[in-house]
Amino acid sequence: MDKSVVRAWVLLAALTVTGLALDLATKHWADASIACGEQIRLVGSMLSLVLVHNRGAVFGMNPQKWFPGFPVNVFFAVFTVIAVGVILVYYHRVALRDRLVQWGLILVLPGALGNLFDRVVRPAKGVVDFIMIDLNVWPADPWPVFNFADMYVTFGVACMLASLVRDEWRRHQAAATATAAPSPGPQAGASQDPSAGT
Repeated sequence: MDKSVVRAWVLLAALTVTGLALDLATKHWADASIACGEQIRLVGSMLSLVLVHNRGAVFGMNPQKWFPGFPVNVFFAVFTVIAVGVILVYYHRVALRDRLVQWGLILVLPGALGNLFDRVVRPAKGVVDFIMIDLNVWPADPWPVFNFADMYVTFGVACMLASLVRDEWRRHQAAATATAAPSPGPQAGASQDPSAGT
């Protein structure tokens, strides 16, 4: 196997383990150290620690608000397992061709696994969220409470969207260049009017 491919998989494994460990460790700390309803201000009202047990999706979105009885944990557990499989297959195909996509997948994987762990191990509690940002400006007024796994997923998706925008811009530039290019003139030495010189 190509050494560059091996390095790409080692990078994925190392950062997945590191990111997952950081996510689980901070969740454990928050669950053990922050009381429900307590707000620990770090930077005024802009950045605080607030313990929330989220039984919904990312950033607290809960399908049960619209569909009572919806099996949230089961649905997102199955969805995450499928997503992890898709990530690994896609990573194998694009890791060496597109660095933005590579880093996007590297970030999304530990994020998905971190929240999956909570849903499987603590289904009654749900996902542990504890970081709150309040900038007094919509949509961060305040932003829904989140965790490190949510940050991984958000930045990972942003990387992949940036790759799509970049590729679309390149296609647009290539098409514009092709349209603006002058058409080739008559070749030197082309045959003249046969009646010329008679």
